[in-house]
Amino acid sequence: MKSGHYIFLISHLNKYIKRYVFIFSLFFSIEANAANKTFTGPGNFSDNTKWSGSSLPVAGDNLRINGTCTFDNSANNYAYGTLNIGYSAVGTLNWPSSGTNTLNVSNVSSSNGTSNLTMTNGGTLKIRGTFSSSNLAFTPGAGTLEFTATITLPSAYTTYNNLTVNGSGITTSLGVNTTITGSLTVTTGTISAGAFNLNVTGTTTISSTYTITSASGSKTFGNLIINGGTFNNTAANVPITINGNFQNDGTFNSGTGLITFTGATSNTITGTAASTSFAGGIVVNKGSSYSNVLDVQSVITIPSGGLTLTNGTLKISSASTLSVFTTDIASAPYLIPSTAGLWVNGGTVSTTCDVSAAGLIRVSNGTFNLGNATDQRLLSSWATIIIDGGAFNISGRLSRRTTGEGHYFTMSNGTLTMPTSGSTSTSYPPFTMDDAGSSFTMSGGTIVIQQSSTSSNLGYINLASTYNVTGGTLQIGNGSTPAANSMKIESSAPIYNLNVNSSNATATLQTYNLSVKGNVDITSGTLNSNSLDISVEKNWINNSTFTQGTGNVNFSGTTVQNISGTTSTTFYTLTLNNTYATKPQITASAVISVSNTLTLTTGVIQTSSTNYLSMLSGSTTTIGSASSYID
Repeated sequence: MKSGHYIFLISHLNKYIKRYVFIFSLFFSIEANAANKTFTGPGNFSDNTKWSGSSLPVAGDNLRINGTCTFDNSANNYAYGTLNIGYSAVGTLNWPSSGTNTLNVSNVSSSNGTSNLTMTNGGTLKIRGTFSSSNLAFTPGAGTLEFTATITLPSAYTTYNNLTVNGSGITTSLGVNTTITGSLTVTTGTISAGAFNLNVTGTTTISSTYTITSASGSKTFGNLIINGGTFNNTAANVPITINGNFQNDGTFNSGTGLITFTGATSNTITGTAASTSFAGGIVVNKGSSYSNVLDVQSVITIPSGGLTLTNGTLKISSASTLSVFTTDIASAPYLIPSTAGLWVNGGTVSTTCDVSAAGLIRVSNGTFNLGNATDQRLLSSWATIIIDGGAFNISGRLSRRTTGEGHYFTMSNGTLTMPTSGSTSTSYPPFTMDDAGSSFTMSGGTIVIQQSSTSSNLGYINLASTYNVTGGTLQIGNGSTPAANSMKIESSAPIYNLNVNSSNATATLQTYNLSVKGNVDITSGTLNSNSLDISVEKNWINNSTFTQGTGNVNFSGTTVQNISGTTSTTFYTLTLNNTYATKPQITASAVISVSNTLTLTTGVIQTSSTNYLSMLSGSTTTIGSASSYID
């Protein structure tokens, strides 16, 4: 490079250097020459006649307030120097009604006793340095304090409305037990609670860091939002209370502190974090009714047995895998009290113990595995059991807790299977509803009796005096039914559909005639009437074995009925009593035999050369009529 080029470059560099030297010199000149501006009130901050020299303060000026100064919405939003409220006389700083303006100062102090910082009407005070409470009363009102430098909050002030931490690398520390009636916002920097109580009534938003460093002091939040920041409790492991919603879009390090959700409202656990660990467990204590719901909509983890239900309902709507209970509470108020509930709406929820319940158990989606060993039971003390989807598996049985107790059962969808491990009771079937005060409502879904109680052949008992059956299926046996397994059906309440569905299963009626409002479907295995009567309102499908005994099968539908199957069915007594207006009311799609009596009351049965009705030797029939005959 030629020497002329060097001279040219050096000349331009000198110009830039001079320019920046001028800028820095100007900046420091402003700081060094910051004016002390005194306000004499009452009046508005923007009124220049109230200021010394009849001119408004500019950036960097120190503010001295005597009398009452209202920081009105017309005031300039400069970065001022220090603020002294009550410089040479008692001073008050306030904001107008619906004040939204921000006053930005370095340090806040007072030189005159009984001065006031009053934020009753709102507004924001941004403090870049220190905050002294000496001689200064503080009324938080509806206002916001924003701290942008490391500071310990004055111990004289215990209550704030909104508090914001917004400074890179800074720490705002509590100096006393503190209540924040509005919101706590950590934009940048860190807030440290130390050993003091912190109670935030409104929403806490953490976009940077919240740290709990001491095991002392309670920590209570309204809504808690981790907005890309970090919540650290691992050093202290203190219990935490949340009265509203919890949202984790960042990092939540709960330590082993117990998290209690309170408040007589319904709230949610949400967030974009892959999973949120509540390593100390969760307590749900919301109001005084299970109608208050804490809905877990994001994936969470808890330690095994880490759920306590006191009031309100925990609803799992995410793909969480949770082992919620490991030890039952067998005496009142029970593991699930009358004012609490567990609602499975997704994921996989399990227990490794009995569950004594007086409140709500609901399964809408996902899987609920109650128990993991033989004889682990759902014991109801007038619990409300709702199944409207999903899979509910009970390892032992569902029954009342003691004599005189029962349950309120409603099923509209999903599958209830029991016992998946086994039951050795000689007194209680896997499905026991033997208290007349119980209620049974079924409009859909399937109740599966997988196996009987060992050696006693108990399967299903339903003696509820209040019932409404409009759908659903009672299924006897499945692919896991042990060989040669007989299960008794003892029901004074009707069944909608009855399905025998295992070659290892025999369903045997007990004590009561059976009313089937839908279909009888013998897919595999055996249906044994045990000489009791069966009333069928829809179809009969026999693909295996029907043991007739001496009972009557009455086809009593109000729509067209069909008798079908790969196996010919022999009825001891067959009654046709179908009131559908159009003939034929009953069709034979398989060979039908009657060994004792055929009674033609109402309805025409249509047969064919291959699907005929056979009257066996010694059987009899009533005389048909124009309204009831064999076609």
